[in-house]
Amino acid sequence: MSNDYIVIGKKLQESRDVDSKDNMEMISFCENVFDCRNLLISNHLGEQPKMCDEDELVFCDNCFTKVLMLLMSSCVILQLFEFNCNMCCKLL
Repeated sequence: MSNDYIVIGKKLQESRDVDSKDNMEMISFCENVFDCRNLLISNHLGEQPKMCDEDELVFCDNCFTKVLMLLMSSCVILQLFEFNCNMCCKLL
């Protein structure tokens, strides 16, 4: 009878370890502000990797932030040289 308890205890611990690993992966995904979320998800699901750069119409939040920062920094540089960019300089 005690061997049954040991086996059940080991299975419970293994289940907790898997749950803990899954939770840590989810937390890591949520806290990641640098990598393309589409790429992270496709890698997690074992699918063909697809980044936002390949599809001009859809951006994850991380890639959108990178594009927005690049656009805004370009406008700042243009303003330093006294050029006026009507498209994004209104955001600054």
